[in-house]
Amino acid sequence: MHLPLVIGLTGASLALKSSGIAQPMKSLPLLFSRRLVLCLAASLGASQASRAAPDFSKSEIVATHETVLEGDVARFKVVVRNQGDAPADPLELRIEWPMMGHLINVTGLDNAQTDYDGGVVTATFPLPVGAEHTAMVDVLAPRDSGGTSLSMTARIIHYHTMAEAWIHQTIPIEIRPRTDGIQLGGFRIAPAGIATLAWLAVTALGVFSVRRVDTGHSKRLIGAPVGVFSLMIAIGFWMIFAAMAWRDYQVLFHWSETTATIVGRRIQTDTVSSSHRLSSGATTQSRTSEISKPEFALRYQVAGREWLSTGYDTGSSLRVGGGKAQLEREFREWTIGATVPCWHDPNDPSDVVIKRGFGGAYLFALFPLFPFWIGWFTLRRHFASAA
Repeated sequence: MHLPLVIGLTGASLALKSSGIAQPMKSLPLLFSRRLVLCLAASLGASQASRAAPDFSKSEIVATHETVLEGDVARFKVVVRNQGDAPADPLELRIEWPMMGHLINVTGLDNAQTDYDGGVVTATFPLPVGAEHTAMVDVLAPRDSGGTSLSMTARIIHYHTMAEAWIHQTIPIEIRPRTDGIQLGGFRIAPAGIATLAWLAVTALGVFSVRRVDTGHSKRLIGAPVGVFSLMIAIGFWMIFAAMAWRDYQVLFHWSETTATIVGRRIQTDTVSSSHRLSSGATTQSRTSEISKPEFALRYQVAGREWLSTGYDTGSSLRVGGGKAQLEREFREWTIGATVPCWHDPNDPSDVVIKRGFGGAYLFALFPLFPFWIGWFTLRRHFASAA
């Protein structure tokens, strides 16, 4: 592109020389041509230098394990490589750790900025051509998170040349094997499953018993089997509240107290759907609402051993209005790095709470009173007729 221009200028200089017009200035064309060649060479070198840029395409995130158990720590290795023809001085590394997990530790990044609520770690550092830089990121998989996954994303960018790369890694969270309950072959039935089977067995036995004591009132609108089922529905609900109350009682009077440091927090959001019939009676309208509650990652000592786990309350608290206003108060009270009292199960130290007491959820225990009354009244009338 530049060579024809130089040849043309040189030819023009020779033409002027042959015509005799430029004899008094015979040295000017040669000097001009030399300077032009130097300028064009410098321009070409600057153009080539401006096209040189870092290349981060060989960077990667490597998980040290293929899977992680719920309640355990997963380690990610973030490797940034510069395979380009220019140094990155400096580059920016932005790591977004999984929203499902809690950041526990980051090594290999000096002066990193951490936004715990945003789930982002940002750091800047130089990276020469052909060099690589490694950072280790530890993330805690919450309790009861089995069946989900931890997904980490990193963005590498050199703003001077706008060289950029995105890297990603995902590992599944497996359910931790239970040790309680009853083992049947290759299956284990948890205590809640045993209680459910017992409830089904008692319900079936009750329906069978009242059918045998048939007094000829089977044509009634509400027969004895329906009464048994209504009664057992109420008892089933109360069994759930009884288990909740037993846990609250154990936390208050039998769990061990220690001190914990909050190392992470996130918002758990549950979606609740409801439907109701419009006044016309022809159609129904569905509504969905979100209930938000906090989850905290805690570091604490039990019998000289360090534990990392997640928890908040016993599960009996009542979230009013979606829990958003309450969530703001809780996040102001329990901040990252704060030291708080906590209570853990002596038989399972990973089961920990920082808020205890009987909550407002027990108000819902009044709802089964109506089916219980129907069942009780129906069975009482049934056996009174049999007598």
